[in-house]
Amino acid sequence: MASRKEAKEWARANVKGLFTSPSIPFTEDLQLDEAGIRKNVDYILKLKVNGIGFGFTEPWVCTIEERKRAMEVAVDAVDKKVVAYLHAADHSVAETINLVTHAKNVGADAVMVWAPYEWAKTQDMAYDFFEYVASKVDIAIFAYNTYHSGLSLTPETIARLAKIPNVCAVKDALNDADHALRVFELCGDQIVVSDPFEEHLFTMIERHDQQVLLGTTSVQLMQSHHYQPIQEYFDLAKAGKVAEATRKYQEL
Repeated sequence: MASRKEAKEWARANVKGLFTSPSIPFTEDLQLDEAGIRKNVDYILKLKVNGIGFGFTEPWVCTIEERKRAMEVAVDAVDKKVVAYLHAADHSVAETINLVTHAKNVGADAVMVWAPYEWAKTQDMAYDFFEYVASKVDIAIFAYNTYHSGLSLTPETIARLAKIPNVCAVKDALNDADHALRVFELCGDQIVVSDPFEEHLFTMIERHDQQVLLGTTSVQLMQSHHYQPIQEYFDLAKAGKVAEATRKYQEL
């Protein structure tokens, strides 16, 4: 894992390629399906991804202890084969720090944090949340810009976040290419920026050499162990072979 001082350099070198974030499975009686977590991680690793995140879709229906246990199982299943990051945001600042600290203790490489919905009502409040949490932990942080928060971060706010030592990447998931391009312009030289929408990929690579699709579920849903078209067109686009990459994208 990367410390606060190392985070930005670590992200530039390691947060590359295709990252995906699977859902936490549950048993029929609504208990964590630990065997299912391991099975899903094993399946995704065979897709030759570069990173796996865990815990995004379930945080508001799991207890803190369930989230912590899912973190433990997921990181153990990844077993350092690829970058392992964990979603660690909560309504409570204290619980967010608790979850981030636990993620570090179980061996996660990074955490993904987003502003708590309802309570972060302004850009300054959202910034203060990130800045305070980051100051209390010593691990790489991916900022998640999402409408789920109830407040989307402006490019200018993301540029402020980019100056926080351990904020090293942003998933700009607003499905707004112009917004992501502005983020690249303001702070793409400071943190790793990802527009995670495939339909914007060629534009982001052509204009700003985007190096990662961060947390894109299609990576696991639209590929198999024997056929990885997203990886193929990503690699082609990164190599400047846009026409070939476009054909592969259209084929998919």
